[in-house]
Amino acid sequence: MEEVKAALAESIKRIEKNYKSDSLITNKKDETWMDTDMDNQDPRDGARIEVQALHLNMLRLMSELSNEKKYKNRENKMKKAVIERFWNGETLADGDGDFTARPNVFIAHYVYPDLLSRPEWQTCFENILKKLWLDWGGLASIDPKHRLFVPDYTGIDNKSYHRGDSWFWINNLAALCMFRNNPIYFEEKILKIIESSTKELLWHGAVGHAAEISSASHLSSKGCFAQAWSAASSETPADTTWVTELILRADRIIALYGDPNCIDYARLQDSVQREQLRLSLAEEQAHQLRLQTIRPIYRQLYPQRYLESIRGVGQDSAAIYIAFIGDILRFPTLRNFRGWSGLIPYSRQSANAQARGLHITKAGPNLIKATAFLDAQVARLWDPQIAAIYHKQMMVLGKHYLQAICACATHLLDRIYVVLKENRPYELRDVDGTPVDKHTARRICQEHYQVPDVVRRRNNHRVRKARQEKQLEKHHKQR
Repeated sequence: MEEVKAALAESIKRIEKNYKSDSLITNKKDETWMDTDMDNQDPRDGARIEVQALHLNMLRLMSELSNEKKYKNRENKMKKAVIERFWNGETLADGDGDFTARPNVFIAHYVYPDLLSRPEWQTCFENILKKLWLDWGGLASIDPKHRLFVPDYTGIDNKSYHRGDSWFWINNLAALCMFRNNPIYFEEKILKIIESSTKELLWHGAVGHAAEISSASHLSSKGCFAQAWSAASSETPADTTWVTELILRADRIIALYGDPNCIDYARLQDSVQREQLRLSLAEEQAHQLRLQTIRPIYRQLYPQRYLESIRGVGQDSAAIYIAFIGDILRFPTLRNFRGWSGLIPYSRQSANAQARGLHITKAGPNLIKATAFLDAQVARLWDPQIAAIYHKQMMVLGKHYLQAICACATHLLDRIYVVLKENRPYELRDVDGTPVDKHTARRICQEHYQVPDVVRRRNNHRVRKARQEKQLEKHHKQR
């Protein structure tokens, strides 16, 4: 411990001697992690927010290790200076006097969360996400409205490297920071980042490895296909239990064939790379199909675009509904429409009795059911009436997550039917019917319809199945 203290004290001493200016720590051109420049237009020299946070963390740690007040005093003085020079009440500047929107505020929160209060950090994240958020689930490395922004990866010339390309390690770090700050409020963004990072890990680049960057325009694997920064950006250790089983299987194959070189690994690698290339090509073709064909046709067929006024329904989802539903007048009643969708339970009646708790019919088009299910996951976060349905399913009826979302999806399709039938935009309302704006609706969902994690765990499918098996076993013993 003494060696650590001595090394940390020496580091602080040298940094402040060589780089401190007016209570801030400065850096020269290309000395931050964003270490590329294009024609001296983006050197990022001066005082940068992530550098200030890192030094503040060093002072805090040294204060705790040494119990010397001088470090705490220097930390407080520097913190005050950073707030005065970087915080404008809405967001943190990327540099002293430079309010260019960049994701470095998430590094600052990660290493030194005490810089701002929790509500201030939430405000900062909200405003920075408005500028940097990419629809596929990542963050641009610079504001897309900035003159230096480049939407697609440009390769070795570094033009897009820190001026557009989305870095997976920063995306994952941002998700962690949002989770620590307000996991309910930022749930949608957190889940989207997890989804995109997982998709990249499994289906892009090198399977099982996290790539360095993606183009800002669409999810892709660029730069280094197996980057340590990206791999290390999750606090949860990777599950490596499968490795032991894989080794055992390899040993069995060697024992069976009697030759450790029985598998042609070069050919296997070629095969995997061909499959990755095929998947990457298919995804790119699907992306271009959406941009160049599906969306233009959808806008031509349905220029009102009222479906997109329903929270959770975007233009791609709306295109699917329009394509499959066609003329809404072919469904005279909501009951007919529900029956077509397949998201209603079977009906089993006998005399005056009616069975309850039956599975859904699954009669409708699979793509409609899948799209409604995905859209309902978002709708429950923004629509108080759908949030109330989800809350009741989980908290009162004891349903597991999938059942609760299916119930929400059914009610979401009801709204789609009415919007198409009446040819008008959807209006968010509270459970008592009072019209509300989207911000009020979101607040209502957060304040009144949250489901605790303990309930989700108690109601998940695995736990419910184990509980049923235990009850059957108990019943069997009693007999």
